[in-house]
Order: sequence, then structure tokens, then C-alpha cells
Amino acid sequence: MSRNIAVVEDDRDLGKLICTRLEGAGYQCSYLANSEKAFAVLKEKKPDLIILDVMMPKVNGYELCRHIRRDPLIYLTPVLMLSALGGEPEMAHALEQGADDYLMKPFDVGVLFARVKTLLEKHARIMQKNQLTGLYGGEFVKKVIINKLFRDETVAACYFTLMHFAPYTKLYGPQKRDDATKLLADILKEVTHDTGVYECVIAHLGGPDFMVLLSIKDFERYCNEGVLRFRNRRNALYSAVDANRGAITVEMEGGGMADYPLMSVAVGVVTNEKMKFRDSSQMVKVAGEINRRAQLQQTNGHIEVVREGMLI
Repeated sequence: MSRNIAVVEDDRDLGKLICTRLEGAGYQCSYLANSEKAFAVLKEKKPDLIILDVMMPKVNGYELCRHIRRDPLIYLTPVLMLSALGGEPEMAHALEQGADDYLMKPFDVGVLFARVKTLLEKHARIMQKNQLTGLYGGEFVKKVIINKLFRDETVAACYFTLMHFAPYTKLYGPQKRDDATKLLADILKEVTHDTGVYECVIAHLGGPDFMVLLSIKDFERYCNEGVLRFRNRRNALYSAVDANRGAITVEMEGGGMADYPLMSVAVGVVTNEKMKFRDSSQMVKVAGEINRRAQLQQTNGHIEVVREGMLI
């Protein structure tokens, strides 16, 4: 299916030229010369990608990009910014305003095509769900965080991890590893429905790691319920002997045997109530650091919450 690209450019000759070239390459293209009216048209058409000029009268590209990232309908749409302003500071500023990529004028059409192709392919990967868990991945959840940060919404980023996952996988093998991963994914989905938590986005970051975005009022009961449900159902992942003993014995790499507890869930939570994050990657990174702190507690399920003071 042909992808639809919107070009917002006040220079009509350049805008139409870009559209002509894109259409010649097999894309559908919508040209918008009026930046003031562009946002309403973009919301209506919902293009697959937006090419956006920076220097425009009335509403410049940076402002329009911020509107896009705040909007609940089109915030996921990739944005390629065009500008005659070059240099690292301008590129960094464009990315801070929500752009996915930045191309300096004048540009080669071949380079434009390559950027467009790369952004569309990346977006397609972001929108793919994990085959095992049926959940979106880490890049998707970062996009959601960007939307919330641009909207000045408070959010709790909850980083869930299965503790003692590696020794369990070594002993029980890949199929049981997948069973454990899917169990936690299913529990996180169940808790959403059973507790009436509707402001919730769940993502599978990979392996034993998950990210759940929740409202400030909901995250504590959600996390507690998720930890408890896994603890109550984990015995099904083990042999009767290991479940009754409450531990597994695994052969070490250098020889000898070591005991490990049954898997449990550690949760690291960070909120933007009192901390200001420069971007979504920083918020995910901080949540991961808090999660590692939670794992050091070595308890049978631990939730660590940081509301202020920890920025890296």
C-alpha cells in the first residue's frame, strides 16, 4: 500500500517539487503551504509521515511539531524537519521539539528519499507487537512518554523485571523462559482490566523487562497487585520439587552448583511530579536504574519508588 506523506512548506516551488519527486517514487503526497491551517489538515488526513519546514510565517515548524507531539491522534507520526539553518545546535533543537530527523537545505533528493524510507521503516518497527507477549516495544513506549511530557501530564513510569530470570532460563530452557515471560505479560494485562486502571500503556522492553505507564493515582495499587499475582502463580513454572523447596540449583560456568530463589518481580517507579525530564529516553533510563536498585533488595518482590532527586 502506498504511504501518504504530507509536506508543509511555505516555499510553493520547493514544496511542489518535493511532492512531485515523492509521487514519482510511488508515494502519495499532500502539499500544505499554510502552516497556520496545516495542523487541522494533518489531524484530518493522518499521514504516514510529515515533512516540515522550520522557517515559516505565523506558525513555524518547531511550534507545529510541538502541536503534533501533544496531539492524541497523530503524536506517533514521524516528522522530518527541513531547514536552511545548519549546525549541531539547530539539529539538537529540532529533536528537542519532537522531530525524528533533520535535513539541511539545500539537499539532494536522493538523501531525502533515503531519510523518508528510513523513517517509515523505523515507524513500522515501532508499531509491531512482540509475537510472544502481544505488546509494543520500548520505542513505542518512548513515543507515548514524549506525548505526555509535551502535554505536561504527570505519569508514573513503572519498570518491571523478573528477578533470577537468567538462572531459571539456564536450568529450564527456552520454552519455559518464554512461559515465564508470557505469564508476567498476561498478569500485567489482567491487572489493568481487573482493577479498573484505564490510563495504562504496557510495553515489553525485551527478555524479562516490561514498562508500564500509569497515572500517579493508580501506580501503587497496580504495581502491588502485579507483584502479588506473579508470586501466587509462579509455582506453575517450576517442578514440584523446586516449587516446594522455594529454590533451584544451577550448575555454575566454572563448575560447582549454586542455589537461586524462585523468580519474583522487582519494580522501579519514577514519576515526573517533581522531576523534569529532558526526553523520554532519560525517563526510561532513570526507571531502569531504580529497578536495579529494587533488585538489590533481594526480597520476594520489591517496589522502589523515586519521586524526586534522581536524574542521570
